[in-house]
Amino acid sequence: GSSQVCLTTVFGVPLAVAVQRSVLNHGIEVPTVVRQCIDYLEENGLDHEGVFRLSGVKSKVEAIKALYDRGDDFVDFSESEPNIVSGALKLFLRELPECVLAPCVDQIEELLTGRSLSESERLSSVRDLIHALPRCNYLLIGWLITHLSHVAANSSINKMSFSNLIIVFSPTLQLGQTLLNYFLHNAAALFSDIDLKRYVISTVKDTRLWSSEELEKMDAAELTWELLQTEDFLSHLNKELLSCNEEEKEAKLELIWPYQRQETQIKRLLRPRAKRLLSNASVGKRNDSLLWGGGEPSPDNEQDDWGSLQGVILLALLAEVKELEDMEIDLRQQIAQEKEWAEMVQTQIAQLPSQVYEEDSKEDAETLSDLVGQIEQWEDANDELCSDLAHELQQAAHFRAQMTVLDQPA
Repeated sequence: GSSQVCLTTVFGVPLAVAVQRSVLNHGIEVPTVVRQCIDYLEENGLDHEGVFRLSGVKSKVEAIKALYDRGDDFVDFSESEPNIVSGALKLFLRELPECVLAPCVDQIEELLTGRSLSESERLSSVRDLIHALPRCNYLLIGWLITHLSHVAANSSINKMSFSNLIIVFSPTLQLGQTLLNYFLHNAAALFSDIDLKRYVISTVKDTRLWSSEELEKMDAAELTWELLQTEDFLSHLNKELLSCNEEEKEAKLELIWPYQRQETQIKRLLRPRAKRLLSNASVGKRNDSLLWGGGEPSPDNEQDDWGSLQGVILLALLAEVKELEDMEIDLRQQIAQEKEWAEMVQTQIAQLPSQVYEEDSKEDAETLSDLVGQIEQWEDANDELCSDLAHELQQAAHFRAQMTVLDQPA
């Protein structure tokens, strides 16, 4: 129905909403459609002449859009041509309601036209501005520019030079040509942390079930990685459940339960350390030994997105959000029970002999009124919980923005 389309649509909605509605493979906040299109084009489009300049068949591009908008977390491009997939990527970018660099585009353009800065100062200032963007905005522009730099590196074959890419993407991204030119020529320096990890849906084979003893020996970075893998897998299985018959559903549920137990256990192990880190961060301290399980922090892993202080602090906030979600589920169940009781009372009243009904109708009406009042109180409490949940999510986003700024080199 239309409500399902509304809840799964990723084209034409704000970027943060599209990310929220995507299965975040490896925890990377880039919409699924963008990652899968780039995956395909990195493998099949770099040597395809006019890969972004020549338009794909409109009906086939729209068909891809329809699949993502109905909630598919994996679309098979094996029968598609590069121009069809590049067309779907351009369509997603073109339909974004706001420019991905909107919060800082004016400041960047001023830096690019100013003559008082050296090239290194200009590069450093632009990098600071884009790193202060919301995480999903930074990752989207970073993934796209990194991919386009790979396309341009093969321009002798695909005929997509920097100038041709700029002509195509300037109107698509609502960005000036000077700015795009600067980004493309400085892609490696501006987005040195971007790694175009291939989107791979977890399977039973590569999503391991660990024993309690094995999990307890892991440090925060290892636990967080396993949590992301487990959640990827569970998200995929839960989507498959929607299209299963009863026999298949029972088999899927038997597969899901041990992974749900693993997910819960990992979160339980992460929560105390995350809360300690959150407490330290609140007074301006950074204790890497807590993060890495004691001893000296690992220089190799310190830059890991989900092994960083930022990632673990966010896990603490997400743990609090999870508690609120659990409370909301319990409350909804209680509301459902109260409603069921009220309906049962109404049915019993309707079945009473008329003379008894006349004698007791006033008393029954008062009882029913009390039940309705109690249900309304439960629903008010549920609304308050929903409000608290929204507040926690906003707080998580706020912390993420703060930690992004704090993590930048001085």
